[in-house]
Amino acid sequence: MISKVQFDVLNLLYESFQYSDDEIARMLFKSYEEVVNAKEELRKIGFIDGNGVLEAGIKCLEDHRIDNAIILAAGMSTRFVPLNFDKPKGLLEVKGELLIERQIRQLKEKGINEIVIVVGHMKEQFYYL
Repeated sequence: MISKVQFDVLNLLYESFQYSDDEIARMLFKSYEEVVNAKEELRKIGFIDGNGVLEAGIKCLEDHRIDNAIILAAGMSTRFVPLNFDKPKGLLEVKGELLIERQIRQLKEKGINEIVIVVGHMKEQFYYL
């Protein structure tokens, strides 16, 4: 069993083994020492070596891969009044893209294709999804 920090480091190294320890620390909001210690433990248990993530490390990542997501879009978004009198918050456009469509796109880019959207207030407006 590996720690969350070790898992997060392993996942980043799998994405790109070119990340420096400083870059990993910044991306994970961890100290440099935590990243160095995590990498050392990952080496000891045979998940990484000097060239990349080993088969055991890849299997660990695969065993914990997220393959579905739930988007909660049922609220009334009262803090967004008057922006949302006619439409729910998830259907507001920011930088040319609807918020919920952006979420769905980002999930699909990460390989998550089973996406459930929980709707409530003004639910009919989400039916096109």
